Amino acid sequence: MKNKRILTAILSMVAAVVTAAFFGGAAVSAAELTEPVSGDCGNGVTWTLDVDGNFTVSGTGDMEFSTCPWNDYKDNIKTVTIEQGVTSIARGAFSSLPNLKKATLADSVTSIGYAGFAGCSNLTEINLPDSITEIGEYAFTATALRNVTLPSNLRTVKSQLFSGCRSLEYVYIPDSVTVIEESVFSGSSVKTVRLSGNISYIPKGMFSNSDLESIELPSSIREIREDAFSSCHLTKITLPEGVEVLGNEAFSHCDRLKSVILPNSLRYIGENSFRYTINLENINIPGNVGEIQTNAFAYSGIKALSFNESSEGRTLNIFNYAFNSCTRLKTIELASNIRNIGSNSFDGCNSVDSVISNVDPDSFIFDFAEFMIRINTHGPIVCYVPTAYLNQYKTRYANLNITFKGDTEDVGIGEVLSGYSLSLEGDIGVKFYLRFNDVDSLSNDAKMLFTISSIDGQNSRTSEVYVKPQSDSSRSVATQKDGYYVFKCLVNAKEMTSIITAQVVDGEAKGTAYTYTVQDYAKYMLLRPDKYAKEQDLIKTMLNYGCACQVYFNYNLNNPANSIMSTSDQDYGFLNSSDIHANPRPDDMIIEGTDIKIAKASLVLNTTSVIKLFITGADENTVFKYGGEILTPVKSGEYYIVRIEGVSAQDIVMLFTLRVYDGNSLLGTLSYSPLYYFKAVLDSEIDSNGPITYNLKVLVSMMYKYGDAAIKYHPYTGN
Repeated sequence: MKNKRILTAILSMVAAVVTAAFFGGAAVSAAELTEPVSGDCGNGVTWTLDVDGNFTVSGTGDMEFSTCPWNDYKDNIKTVTIEQGVTSIARGAFSSLPNLKKATLADSVTSIGYAGFAGCSNLTEINLPDSITEIGEYAFTATALRNVTLPSNLRTVKSQLFSGCRSLEYVYIPDSVTVIEESVFSGSSVKTVRLSGNISYIPKGMFSNSDLESIELPSSIREIREDAFSSCHLTKITLPEGVEVLGNEAFSHCDRLKSVILPNSLRYIGENSFRYTINLENINIPGNVGEIQTNAFAYSGIKALSFNESSEGRTLNIFNYAFNSCTRLKTIELASNIRNIGSNSFDGCNSVDSVISNVDPDSFIFDFAEFMIRINTHGPIVCYVPTAYLNQYKTRYANLNITFKGDTEDVGIGEVLSGYSLSLEGDIGVKFYLRFNDVDSLSNDAKMLFTISSIDGQNSRTSEVYVKPQSDSSRSVATQKDGYYVFKCLVNAKEMTSIITAQVVDGEAKGTAYTYTVQDYAKYMLLRPDKYAKEQDLIKTMLNYGCACQVYFNYNLNNPANSIMSTSDQDYGFLNSSDIHANPRPDDMIIEGTDIKIAKASLVLNTTSVIKLFITGADENTVFKYGGEILTPVKSGEYYIVRIEGVSAQDIVMLFTLRVYDGNSLLGTLSYSPLYYFKAVLDSEIDSNGPITYNLKVLVSMMYKYGDAAIKYHPYTGN
């Protein structure tokens, strides 16, 4: 903010200097016009100002003058009209007209001179005909223009063209433009800009200290120059393939910037390029980057840093203080092409607790031991390495206070746990991937035993997934994929932070217990937004839904599922019922000509949801079918309660239909959607003594958002 105030003050002085240059210095009081005034402003070009403040330029040819002829009347001018025949607007012609609101230019105009309308603080409207091929520096500096489309024959956007425009929102730069000069939008309020597809660089200071919120960079860009986006309001940026150079301070002090995707073409990251990007969460360094300069990411908010292997055999030099004082950095993933890490590159990174190294320890070309010593300032660090190299790491670096772990683990019964992943199929859980050395030697009862426990150990339950096919169809069996046996452990929504203990059991033989949580793997994916870009929204809404369930059911409250996310991504509010685009139809919930109807409904929130329909008017001869399955109702007072199970997140928009029979005779159908339940809850008044609470409204809102994200990620399956 301090930088922005300084820049605004500088721009005000620039406007004042420009004004003085063209109007002789001190401001002149407005003359009271009782009749029109006029004069010459070029060879064959005249001007007229009427008593209402309408200024008109007429004739044929260019505007020309040494001293502005209408200097004494500048405060009277409210509109400017350049008539057909006039071909140019002179240097500084309409600079600092405080009451000018609108300018109309004929399509005979081909150029606007230096500072042509600079400092017109009330100018909100101007047309720029396609006849214009040149617009001078500072032409619209410190005006009140909002939306501007530059002429389609313009070749160059000159420096400071819109600097200090504090009402500016959108500018369209046509593909005719091949050159953009420095600081075009510096200090402006521009929100977004459509750039020409024929420019090769973003110039120095182009958006510095601006309010720019979003931009799509064309594929023609090869370089982002010094200070190009510094201190702007971007929240995310994707640099297109082809960009090779990031200049000094290119994105420095962008304190709203969260996401940056760097292209594989990138070769150079300049000094201070992302310094003080305090909300930047993760960064993935492409493998062909050759230099990361001093303070490039210093004082940024990154939590996870990964380096990719080079596809071109290039090596990487990381200069001193490149990642200095990244106090939130937790995980660093190394690559084999790192040649040098400056001795102070990671000073002040006091939260690093894990390093991932996929490198053969014989291949290091930088001092791995020194690097680990320098980042290990606050306690033992875990370093994950390929299992094939685990013993080499342990032997070579035995003197370091480092715990080395392999990327696979033997669980003691002839199988190897080769990895795990999050279930993103509309249910909630973790998948464990195993290989067996001799699966034929296992009995038919061999199984993965899952124990799901709350953090305090007070609540636990078990589930089983068998290795081999079972004759009992009620038993879950592992699936096979690419040589792996995949065991899925499903948890209820409130159990995302519960500890899952996985252990292979075959009779008396038991493997080593292995523990994990849904939250653990969600965190792993959130810290790698480049690799899991498509999954980010789904995971965030899932964790918010899990937290809402924990609060509603008073479960594991000391570790909310969404606590691993930034506060800006944590969601604790509830929707309005109007946000749910579904309206129950009475005909769906009653069978005409009978007393059978859906009296009320509820949802049971497990790994998937269960719709419970409370039906009145039925009797012991009433048969309910869903799909091809007969559902067995439970009698409770006046209600027959029917359960529709397995409702996944992406199914919440579905209309679930029961066929209702009297014996073998079809009576009709009953239909219900989870959206009806959401809407009913959100429409209800909060009652401190009743069933509708604030927490329930939050819960159904988070479930709706999770379902919406699930649909976008994986369209609903239907039934």
